[in-house]
Amino acid sequence: MVDALPSQNPAPPASDGDTAAEAVEAFIRAVPKAELHVHIEGTLEPEMLFAIGRRNGVPLRFGRAAERRRHIAAVGALAQATAHSPGTAAS
Repeated sequence: MVDALPSQNPAPPASDGDTAAEAVEAFIRAVPKAELHVHIEGTLEPEMLFAIGRRNGVPLRFGRAAERRRHIAAVGALAQATAHSPGTAAS
C-alpha cells in the first residue's frame, strides 16, 4: 500500500485482527472526498446567483430570486413526474 502524504488523513493502522480488506476499507473511509461532478445551478441559492450576476453585469433570465425558485420547483416537479413514465429515457 502507498504511504499517505503527511497532509492527508490516513486510516489508523490496522490491528493484528484486521484483514487486508478491512484495512483498505478503513483507509478509503478516512481519505478526504470531493464532489467530482456538480452542476452550478444546483449549488447556488438564487440570491447568490443574482448577486454574482449583478456584480459581473450579466443579465439573468429571471428578474427576481423568487421567480428563479418557482422555476426550480417546476422543473423538479416535471422531472419527478416524467422520470418513470413509459417512453422516457429513464424508464
